[in-house]
Amino acid sequence: VVGGEILSEGKPLGIDSDGQSKIVMAVDQLGVEFFSFDTIGNEPTFTKTIDLEGNAEQVKLTEAGVFVSCDDAGAYFISNSYIESEEGLLTQFAMDLTVDHISIHNNIAILSLGSSGIGLYDISDLKNPVSKGIFDIGYVYKSYVWQDKFLLCTRSGIKIISINQ
Repeated sequence: VVGGEILSEGKPLGIDSDGQSKIVMAVDQLGVEFFSFDTIGNEPTFTKTIDLEGNAEQVKLTEAGVFVSCDDAGAYFISNSYIESEEGLLTQFAMDLTVDHISIHNNIAILSLGSSGIGLYDISDLKNPVSKGIFDIGYVYKSYVWQDKFLLCTRSGIKIISINQ
């Protein structure tokens, strides 16, 4: 193993990267930490922390910004312009839910809600994500997009679901 470690004041729980120049890490009560790097193999450079309500658990980096699951505080979308200058979108949604993980496919956010199953949100308007329902399909820890389906890591194993749009 080659490389060092960049210490965090928070409790690192989730990480994502665009594979080119950005890394984002969920750090529990401290929110989200952002890093940049020139090429894989170089040490990432810390750029900033954005504190959020709740405990940041998992992150999903997209072309538009980052989605964050924040446990009892629901979920957030933070736009790239907000990350860079704090003048873009910082949208909190699903505030009444306990969100453990978030996956994105096209304009749908799938929220892993633990014992409540999954919650689906239409995110075509990032200023105002719209709930499309909560589906009690058993205890869901995490989801992953695979082709046009979602693989769900559940208490009883793997579930594969399709979403009609």
